[in-house]
Amino acid sequence: MGIVIDENEAKKTPCLCYELKNGKVLCHTKGIVGFLSDEQKKNYCYGTYVRPATPQMEERLRQFAEQAHRCSEQVHGDFKRGDRLLPFLDCMSKDGVE
Repeated sequence: MGIVIDENEAKKTPCLCYELKNGKVLCHTKGIVGFLSDEQKKNYCYGTYVRPATPQMEERLRQFAEQAHRCSEQVHGDFKRGDRLLPFLDCMSKDGVE
């Protein structure tokens, strides 16, 4: 689930998605940090571009998704809602995933 930073920007910007070999589709858009949940895809992806992921992109996406999941779990337990973005971004940058 992505963190909505600018809802207006997210709603007016098309989503860019990458289809992985396992059939999973990971999407992102301006105004949201991280990959979108299925619910966010419904609410924000009014225009969607889906591209196949290259092997290098697939590995990069896998690493990013794993790090985002770890950081999300970490900040969720340590910070209250509304105070999680900066710690999340800090966590993401520690392993060079930005």
